Amino acid sequence: MAERIELKHAPRSAKEGRMDDVEWLPAPLTASRVRVRRPQHGDEAALVALFTDEDVRQFVGGPLGTDDAQRRAARIVADGSWGDFVVEILAERAVIGSGDLRRKRGPWEISYQFDRAYWGLGLASEMLTALVSWFFAATDENLLIAVTQDANRRSAQLLERAGGRSSGTFQQYGAVQRRYEFRRGSVSCGGDA
Repeated sequence: MAERIELKHAPRSAKEGRMDDVEWLPAPLTASRVRVRRPQHGDEAALVALFTDEDVRQFVGGPLGTDDAQRRAARIVADGSWGDFVVEILAERAVIGSGDLRRKRGPWEISYQFDRAYWGLGLASEMLTALVSWFFAATDENLLIAVTQDANRRSAQLLERAGGRSSGTFQQYGAVQRRYEFRRGSVSCGGDA
């Protein structure tokens, strides 16, 4: 039974949001049907489409306005920050998702969003499996978390299928959030990582 957890914030430091000793995705991660890679020039339009889509953003703060979405997409591509990624569908060579790995609430956390046209096809599962596998292979970390609104059943089911274990709930942004944990050695992740 999952317990209610207390929201804790990570201490701010020079290493917040990245790992100085681990190169971020030195090569793209390729699964059966998707590739996970660093954002690059040309990804901006796909990112703007994700950031402005009401369905995609329903559980992550709502859609951004076009100007804000364009600025955010340009910043993500230009900065090349540790942890930012996009997801391509191999058959179409098109960006269909994005996300990041960051320290947001203490441990490292994965966040993601997918174009609604690609929901329910198992593509997000391939992405998640590849990234979780890479994370534990490339780092010394023992814990990776994901947080989703309790109301977002699709995301919760995805996290559970990928091996995440619910570890409790907390209140944030006016909604109940559920935390899922992936632990080194307790998750069997496939895919080419």
